[in-house]
Amino acid sequence: MIYAECMAAGLEALFSRIEKGRMSGVPVINKALHVQAIGFRPWKESCLGVLITPWFMNLMLLPQEGNQWDDLSVGKKVTHLFPSGPYEFIIGYEEEIGFYQMCSIFSPMFAFEDQKAAIIAAETIMAGLMDKNNREALDMNTKEIERRWYGETEEDEEKTSSESATLEKRMQLPLTRRALLTGNFNKDS
Repeated sequence: MIYAECMAAGLEALFSRIEKGRMSGVPVINKALHVQAIGFRPWKESCLGVLITPWFMNLMLLPQEGNQWDDLSVGKKVTHLFPSGPYEFIIGYEEEIGFYQMCSIFSPMFAFEDQKAAIIAAETIMAGLMDKNNREALDMNTKEIERRWYGETEEDEEKTSSESATLEKRMQLPLTRRALLTGNFNKDS
């Protein structure tokens, strides 16, 4: 746990310097907030927590001691499976801490009136991330959002479900070379 606390302290120091340097004068800064690392703890082979800054709130993964993640490249996306479901992280790099992985939660941060509200949100996110009961709700909300986005009704969704079942059956059939070359692999035989 000491390592996670040290990593969190280093992350806070680094992003505080970034705030005063690179982010100085940028209009997305919420001046009611400051940099703070919340809930960092060991998770699998990394340290996991939430980083609050005046311009974003991200889930952060940092390599544990001895694991430098040198095989990663900046900008690459990596999906991690948590009890509540899969989350996509983007690889970042800062000279002082090396490689890290981030998953955006909020940006910009103007929805937060003060630091206390941001901390409550970060703590709630960490608790929810590790709660397997959130997985089904997440899946249901995603389907509902997609359905509404495309202007579909529940009847359309039921039709799509039956079409998916048919497609699954077809995907289990062996693919012939002729079907591949003629594009005939998605049609009923």
